[in-house]
Amino acid sequence: MKTTRLPFALLFAIIIGMSSACQAPDSNHCDDATPCINFTRAANGTGQVNGSVGTAKLERSLHHQCNVVQHQINGTQVLITGGNVEPEIFTYPNAFYVDAEFAIQNITHPNYHTATRIPNEYMVVLIGGENEAKVADNTISIYRYYTSSARDTFHTINTTLLQARRGHTATWLHDSRQLLIIGGAGDGSTELFDPNNENIKSGTSLPSPRSHHTATYFKQSGSDGIFIMGGENNGSTVREIVVYKDSVFEITDNLPNGIGTTGYTATWLGSDIFYTKRILITGGSIGNEALNTFTYYDIEDGSFRETGIMTTPREQHTATLLPGTNGIVLIIGGKNGTAALNTIELYDAESNVFKMLDCSLEIGRYGHSAIYLEDRNNILIYGGQDDSGAFVTQAELISLQNLKCFIQ
Repeated sequence: MKTTRLPFALLFAIIIGMSSACQAPDSNHCDDATPCINFTRAANGTGQVNGSVGTAKLERSLHHQCNVVQHQINGTQVLITGGNVEPEIFTYPNAFYVDAEFAIQNITHPNYHTATRIPNEYMVVLIGGENEAKVADNTISIYRYYTSSARDTFHTINTTLLQARRGHTATWLHDSRQLLIIGGAGDGSTELFDPNNENIKSGTSLPSPRSHHTATYFKQSGSDGIFIMGGENNGSTVREIVVYKDSVFEITDNLPNGIGTTGYTATWLGSDIFYTKRILITGGSIGNEALNTFTYYDIEDGSFRETGIMTTPREQHTATLLPGTNGIVLIIGGKNGTAALNTIELYDAESNVFKMLDCSLEIGRYGHSAIYLEDRNNILIYGGQDDSGAFVTQAELISLQNLKCFIQ
């Protein structure tokens, strides 16, 4: 068993698509001069995001990340893994570094793996993936962190997956306190992993095999649920929508025509009481065509509802729900089929419409991550690829301080 000790203690908090308490932006000082978000303005009046906040030390794509809030210190950190290179840490507001012990211990994580924070257990679990030889991996790593003076550890445990997996999902079930690992093995098998006892067992089988799908957590009537969409099986698109509830997988609907089969986003609007039954689906592509369509899935009815139009076609973008805003989602970057996008649009669940913001990233990118930094009320834009297909190492920060002024 390999063990690496990090130089300081960290407190983790996953931020994308989760339900969490967050102080709403201050709207007491709204006036005509207040921008929609805190941007620095160029001389020509073009809105730019706060700008470059640092350059990553390593190039990586298809990475996965976990947000890290430094315990009792005025700062925010992000742990970034994947891409078959060493883990990397971003320290707010502008520093990236690779701990020397990562390289010494040869700690790397492959593409198409998962990284899942375990709430209240002070750990992040990293599972499977595809190594540089394009072979599926069966290893499980655990990153443990502490609130005391104890040192953090990063190690590969002796327990392995029952089957090697890549392009799978791993979702924390709050009720049973297990990770449900879905797909990525070429069959319909699933696995349940208990991180406290480091035990793994077979789970209920999927109705249809799939990999590279999405698994969106939701809560309904006080119980865990997972909305499973998209993916492929032996090169064919999987169109059945599957919902996991009460330890049972059920096909509830089929993917509507005109909705993206890859490169889309699926976001539960459940952090706000009015929209707990909605999962918003945006963009994506069918074949080589990027789409500007969106729809939402009604959890209670088990079916898709209205379909509408975004402001622009995009795939491989991000969709970030802003806590405390009653269903406001920021759609950032992506690709319109040929070019990387630097544009940002806003979805308002109350009006069910999208609006392009007068703001833009410094670098158009797709396949990136948008990481909500709860302590700082910022979104960190990390990774991805640019117009040329090159990996983007420059990170950017979007400040949300005055977003509420724009909404009003």
